[in-house]
Amino acid sequence: MTDLVPEEFLQRIATEYNISDRELEVLSLSLQGKSTNEIAKKLNLSKDIKRGEDLVRKRLSSIYGKFKIEGSGVKLTKLQQSLVRLYQERKRSKFQAVMNQAQSGTELYGRIEELEQIEECISYKDVNGSNSCQLLMILGVKGVGKTSLVKKVYERSKGDFKFKSWQTLRFTPNIDKLLEKVLKDLENPEEKLELPESKNEKIVLLLDFLQEHRCLLVFDQVESIFQDQQMVGSYQEAYQDYRLLFEMLGEDEHNSCCILITQESLPQISHLEKDFPQIVRSCKIENLPTEFAEEFLRKKDLLDQDRWGELIDGYQGNPLHLKIAVDFIAEYFQGSVAKFLEKKTLVFGDIQNLLTQVFNRLSPLEQKIVEIMVKEKDGYISWEKLIEELMKKLESKPELSSYNYMDIMAALQSLRRRSLLEKEVKNSENNSENVRYTLQPLVMKYVQTIEASKS
Repeated sequence: MTDLVPEEFLQRIATEYNISDRELEVLSLSLQGKSTNEIAKKLNLSKDIKRGEDLVRKRLSSIYGKFKIEGSGVKLTKLQQSLVRLYQERKRSKFQAVMNQAQSGTELYGRIEELEQIEECISYKDVNGSNSCQLLMILGVKGVGKTSLVKKVYERSKGDFKFKSWQTLRFTPNIDKLLEKVLKDLENPEEKLELPESKNEKIVLLLDFLQEHRCLLVFDQVESIFQDQQMVGSYQEAYQDYRLLFEMLGEDEHNSCCILITQESLPQISHLEKDFPQIVRSCKIENLPTEFAEEFLRKKDLLDQDRWGELIDGYQGNPLHLKIAVDFIAEYFQGSVAKFLEKKTLVFGDIQNLLTQVFNRLSPLEQKIVEIMVKEKDGYISWEKLIEELMKKLESKPELSSYNYMDIMAALQSLRRRSLLEKEVKNSENNSENVRYTLQPLVMKYVQTIEASKS
């Protein structure tokens, strides 16, 4: 079954159908032909085998309900057939989309699925014909292509929305000016809006307008209104009102959609997503898969194709980092990827500057965590060792003496929300003994480069 439906597709479907990680584990093993007894033992669900098997059946029953698998007969077989049919349909759709993209000359390499996901989200209607998703957070590391992707969505949505407005927060406009710009963009030329003086009244006016008309709002570079050297999502003092605006766009009922593009996850939006999963959603934009990154390199006429994989892995498929590296290789290495890789210097010039911007946004405690993790030989560190090393640092540094265990937890969560830290769980038991952490490889190389320059 896993040959007919790839694991990657299962994970995407699990997200669409609100299947939990624990349910997905059971589903994946069931599709591999494992019995309930084998699954219970594999996942170590309970010391009591019978109870473990009951937990497997309970999770499968929940999955059947989410896929609306009803009636008598072997439900797993019906689910398998349904998944194969979904996969084949998506595969045909993706092929056609790739062909259309090639014909139109666009260069959204490997972004068809994300494009379709976002478009489906913002155009989705519930049974009453109302817009279901009111607030969508587009999350991803710097250079991954979030803005380009949403711009394509914005351009293609002409007939779906009566009014549209795109605002960038890069230069941190105060909320009064932002609301005035948005309301001016949404204004009907035949019906001039009279703007109230207070910002609260402007927010109410905006929400009323979004309820009356179907509009699309995009706020780009949202991370610009957060404080540097603080935990993720800490608003600058002058921009606290944005928190209220974003929350109201997610909580208050309206007929429009607002997209937030950000490098750093907004904690309050993540909480709203859990409370209101139908109307508040998030979409993380990952780096390019190898096949699409290779297509990008192919158009740049690089040499040494047998080494392209190393280059892509080194930059984890980040489109901006790859573009900078490709231009550098073309100019200084005559297009030879092999000669560039021989220098063993992935972090240089503009790429180093980009990573410096990211690193400088970290809180002092986050920076200490990163520095400790870089020293690990295999790149991974267990929870216990991380705590041990951090406590030593806290004791030896007076400026860090005020931090405690809960602060460390918050710092780890903050690094995760910045997409800089990856978490690995050895088995289904998500406790401290089975959890270890690692940094994004390029971030690790950056910190190693900085540390080497100091010595």
